[in-house]
Amino acid sequence: MRVRAISLLILCVVGLLPGSAYGIGLWFNGDWLGYPPSYNPLSSAGHCFFNDFNVGPSGWVVEEVWGHFALKPGYPVATSASWEIRSGMSGGGGGTLVASGQGLLTRTPVGWDAWYYEVNRIALTGLSVNLAPGSYWVGIGMYVPGQVTCLYRTTGANAIGTPAGNNGNTYERLYNNYSLRNYDHSMGVNGRDLTEPIPEPASLALLGLGLAVLVLGAAVRGRTS
Repeated sequence: MRVRAISLLILCVVGLLPGSAYGIGLWFNGDWLGYPPSYNPLSSAGHCFFNDFNVGPSGWVVEEVWGHFALKPGYPVATSASWEIRSGMSGGGGGTLVASGQGLLTRTPVGWDAWYYEVNRIALTGLSVNLAPGSYWVGIGMYVPGQVTCLYRTTGANAIGTPAGNNGNTYERLYNNYSLRNYDHSMGVNGRDLTEPIPEPASLALLGLGLAVLVLGAAVRGRTS
């Protein structure tokens, strides 16, 4: 009976250890649209659409950027992509490059649109970008010759954070020229909001170990008394 009680307590203490606090949805511009005109093609290397998002008062750590892209079945598929986070964008100018990178992408099919294009969630993970409170723009570049690659638009359904949906503050970069567009895209940013402190796993583990030792000692004394 004592063994069962000790086992139950240890399981409860282990349950206090935190799961991953990273990768939560910080901003999502809204669900992808599956009817015309619902997407914009990426027609060349460097062609990119930048959608704006606002970072909360305590700052964020961005660990993943992603978007919903249309891919034509049977054509070459990208295995890598580039990403950029910018600030201070304006008509004709790209503002300030805050962070950027290129790497292997994670592709997750999520459905089909009205043109029978495959809808894919394209994500770049493993980032660690600290952002102070303010407004930023995120863009993902994924051009593959011979493939029809399009970024889906959104109206803001099921959005997270601000601004959500079509606020007319998207910039298109084509051949190093930046132009303001009046539509937004289904994109998101995941990571960590610095508002919430993260419990230290080492401290919780030591607490759990101490409680387990105390219970075990009490059980041994009970047997010898």
